[in-house]
Amino acid sequence: MLKIEHLKKHYNNFSLDCSLEVKSGCITGLIGQNGSGKSTTFKAHTKLYCKG
Repeated sequence: MLKIEHLKKHYNNFSLDCSLEVKSGCITGLIGQNGSGKSTTFKAHTKLYCKG
């Protein structure tokens, strides 16, 4: 299971607060328009997870 709660990213005048949960055994995709934050979400989670 993957659970992310209140992953936050701040830009100039904009902030994002994202939460998601993926159950074990599920295949899940993250979809959205270009620039909507899909890659940023995974990069932020990966960096947080690897720290420790």
